[in-house]
Amino acid sequence: MVNSGYLEAAPFKWVGVIIRYGLKYETEPQYHGINKKHGDLALTIEVDTHDLLDADLAGVVAMFRKATLIALVHAGRKYKLKTDRLEDLLAEA
Repeated sequence: MVNSGYLEAAPFKWVGVIIRYGLKYETEPQYHGINKKHGDLALTIEVDTHDLLDADLAGVVAMFRKATLIALVHAGRKYKLKTDRLEDLLAEA
């Protein structure tokens, strides 16, 4: 994320992504605003718990990685940030 240039023009200093266990895969995150005191953007995104039940470690990592990339790319587009590298990683996920 640092090497991608994502944060260079961002109105926040860092991003906190919370992955919720639920019953569906969300295609976009929920935004909780930019914390003025700490400078972070808080995002949450839901993944389907059913797929976690029998997943091995590699499967869980892949699910979390994809959910995180979806959230970051969505936020990057919203704030007009550089998302090329993150979109490439998402296409590979």
